[in-house]
Amino acid sequence: MFRQDRANPNTSVTDWRGNRSTAKGWPGTLVSTWMNGGLFGGATPLTAFGGRIRDFTYSGTNYRSHEFLGTGVFWIAEGSGDVGYVVTAGGGAGGTYGGGVGGGGGGGGGVRRDGGTLVTVDAAGGPSSDGKYPVTVGLGGMGGGNATPVSTNTEGTDSSALGFSATGGGYGGNSSSADGGSGGCGGGGLGGHTSYDGGPGNEGGYSPVEGYPGGPASPSTYVSGAGGGGATAIGTQAYSTTGGAGGAAYNSPHLNGQYQFYGGGGGGGAGASGNMGGGSTSYFGAGIYGRMAGVPYSERNTPAYYGTPGTGGGSGGGEGPSSTPWSVEAGGAMGGSGAVLIYYEIAA
Repeated sequence: MFRQDRANPNTSVTDWRGNRSTAKGWPGTLVSTWMNGGLFGGATPLTAFGGRIRDFTYSGTNYRSHEFLGTGVFWIAEGSGDVGYVVTAGGGAGGTYGGGVGGGGGGGGGVRRDGGTLVTVDAAGGPSSDGKYPVTVGLGGMGGGNATPVSTNTEGTDSSALGFSATGGGYGGNSSSADGGSGGCGGGGLGGHTSYDGGPGNEGGYSPVEGYPGGPASPSTYVSGAGGGGATAIGTQAYSTTGGAGGAAYNSPHLNGQYQFYGGGGGGGAGASGNMGGGSTSYFGAGIYGRMAGVPYSERNTPAYYGTPGTGGGSGGGEGPSSTPWSVEAGGAMGGSGAVLIYYEIAA
């Protein structure tokens, strides 16, 4: 067991351990370096704070991750090093229409990731040259309500960190806009007509790309909505009365050594007498399904599935029953909030 007295802590460390308020309230260099893996020659000798911190091993390499689920600061208090990142915007909200037509699934929040090209950070870096790097985490889009006419659903909001920005997911096709909205990942098209397109994703200008388009609707009447686009795949077209599946999410092992899903597309809402659409094929990153179906119209007031918070998942699309007042329908749900993940190697 490590003993502080053998590290000869200075006055600032002693005061810090005693919870006193002093101008030097952070640990001394020796203790800080040991806490962050640098005392024994770690691969990244930096002392960093911010977000939820986890240490884990993946493929034989030791890592530390900083997970931000809300706006904050990634602070390099000492040293420098190379870090990887996954910046995920808020997911888009699934749409709603009414009259037995399924709304499009919300697009996943755009995902900017390092792709193996790391970023150097240091204690003299950041916008103010003080080692503090601002982190902004986007919110999920708001789902359409249950009123007549159905209120419009919205896209997710952007996230940013380390000079990279991810674009909020597009909204699913709805009563005001039959085409899915554009975004980091595009929203799925409203059911009912072949011309209702999925919204475009942000495929250009980045490598890896930020996200893919939503699916188009099926060319038949009273059908389900298409799935929203995902970070790694296009949303699926709706067929007949079955909603389209959302596009696949990006899977990262750098949160805690287990795969975490970011930016999955939401499933399309069910058409009349139809089946709910499947969520992202990576299934944890989005609204798992569109609106519940297969029950009497009078009981179809179960809401669509929300996008998973902290993943930027798009939400499922809603569905309006054809033989009951629109006031009992369930609107598209809220998209999942985004996240920022920063990770780096540490010593064993």
